[in-house]
Amino acid sequence: MPVSGVFRLASLYALDVRERVEVAVGAPIPPGGRTPDLECLTLPGGPVVETVHTGPYEQLPLAYNALFATVHERGLRPAAPVREVYLAGPGQAPPEDLTTRLIIPLQERAA
Repeated sequence: MPVSGVFRLASLYALDVRERVEVAVGAPIPPGGRTPDLECLTLPGGPVVETVHTGPYEQLPLAYNALFATVHERGLRPAAPVREVYLAGPGQAPPEDLTTRLIIPLQERAA
């Protein structure tokens, strides 16, 4: 997820978020790079829907609702894990300018 040479942090979430949720937080590493004591995971490619949300994290559910509505309106099926990429975080911007890319993978349609 390098953007202009800057590495962005990301989080992975389950599709169904209930009371307790396990979250994976990641950052890209160079190919062949090793990081002791950390699990390396390569996420599969494929079709996704995504949007970029600008504003406080408390408003992310509004962006997710719109994104999931778009998925369902088109008869598509979401897949896990949902991804958040933090383009401008709290150390870089005030709450109204926080910028987060939301990515929902889609299940491939049977041919």
